[in-house]
Amino acid sequence: MYRQGIGDSFLLSFRQGASTAHLLIDCGVLVGTPNGKQWAQDIANDVQAQTAGKLGAIVGTHPHWDHVSGFLHAQPTFAGMSGIGEVWMAWTEDPKDPAGRTVTATHAAQLDALRLAMVQLAGVSDRGVRDQAGSVADIMAFFGPGDTTPGLAASGGGRTQDAVDALRGLSALVTYWNPGDLITRDWLPGVRIYVLGPPRDEKMLSKMLSTKPGDMYSLGSDSGFASALRAGSASAVGAADAAAWDAQRPFDSSWLFDRSAAAANPELLPVTTRYLAADGAWRTIDEQWLLAAGALALQLDNAINNLSLVLAFEFVASGDVLLFPADAQVGNWLSWQTLSWKFKDAQGQDREVKIKDLLGHTVFYKVGHHGSHNATLENGGLEDMSHPGLTAALPVNEVFAKGTKHWEMPAAKLYQRLQERTEGRLLRSDGIGPYAVAADTQPIPNAAWTTFANNVFVDGRTPPLYVDYYLP
Repeated sequence: MYRQGIGDSFLLSFRQGASTAHLLIDCGVLVGTPNGKQWAQDIANDVQAQTAGKLGAIVGTHPHWDHVSGFLHAQPTFAGMSGIGEVWMAWTEDPKDPAGRTVTATHAAQLDALRLAMVQLAGVSDRGVRDQAGSVADIMAFFGPGDTTPGLAASGGGRTQDAVDALRGLSALVTYWNPGDLITRDWLPGVRIYVLGPPRDEKMLSKMLSTKPGDMYSLGSDSGFASALRAGSASAVGAADAAAWDAQRPFDSSWLFDRSAAAANPELLPVTTRYLAADGAWRTIDEQWLLAAGALALQLDNAINNLSLVLAFEFVASGDVLLFPADAQVGNWLSWQTLSWKFKDAQGQDREVKIKDLLGHTVFYKVGHHGSHNATLENGGLEDMSHPGLTAALPVNEVFAKGTKHWEMPAAKLYQRLQERTEGRLLRSDGIGPYAVAADTQPIPNAAWTTFANNVFVDGRTPPLYVDYYLP
């Protein structure tokens, strides 16, 4: 696990005798991370050194800057690697998939509308609106610095789509996976890879939160803006960018007047005189309504998280599983519960695997979305991970998330349960000490902790570039 903070990059190395196969899952750094571009370059350089430039596959889980920006910022390094065999993405990124094209086009139209809102927010006169606009820019940072407005977010170039295109160009073989697929590769003998998400079910794809007890470690509910966003999706796909944003205005555009033109119009003079009076400024909505962009940006951010390609790696000999859900939200997790895989095992016997089997054998869990409250399912998720040696890895920078962005990462209730389920075997990208754990974590004197401690290695650089965990 690379230690850039809020951003995912995991290098999996499968050792078989004298040979080692490598697979990279994501490479990204959140906008605003100190020295973000340098982190991306350092990660790419290390991946090249560790693998001798040979990767069986690179996985791009979903189009968010903190997961794919490295493929743009370190593009020459990745492009210079001589042995990148495949690129894996979710079906939602497949340009030949009609449903995938619809999803991509819908989100692109919504993002274009939000860009226009950001431009307008950058020029508002209301100080309160300007202050709140910063939180909108923070959310937009997940789409890359090219999708923020100067003065509201970190500077820099590039959009998420540029990074996705750079990743797609790293191999002639790009595969788009569907839930229920089973991946086996000659270069990865003894390993089966189960594809869990993203779901094809539109209802599950749009479900970000749940009020059902036992689904989440913190309760929530769908915002009214989510319904509005979904309802407006179809019309936004083929519309002009300006029309997409205008559709969110509080009143029909026929009631829109330019201030100077309205003030010069005798028929409107009684209205404009009162509306523009200094003591009536508190009643105006010229700029306040733009803050609806915050809720819309949050819903779009969650919707793209739910597009995450979710993979479970099973070691055939032991049955142990490595679970990588990327930033999957509640609907993605819930969709797995009905999946099953049927195949013949090494002895030629029919075998059926269900999600409870995979969760029950999960020995390594990459915590979803930097420890957010709605990215780790409770029942049917963490509570079903019963392996006695369960270890989790959390890519997060808590000081940056809470102090700079005002985000609860990691969510308190979820974090407490992660500590309990792993008995403290919770690796953090911002962790300290020889085990890269939280400062207040005390070693548990038992065999499981000893095994864990003996298999954790922290990079010796300052700051450390990565933490290694060797699966026993």
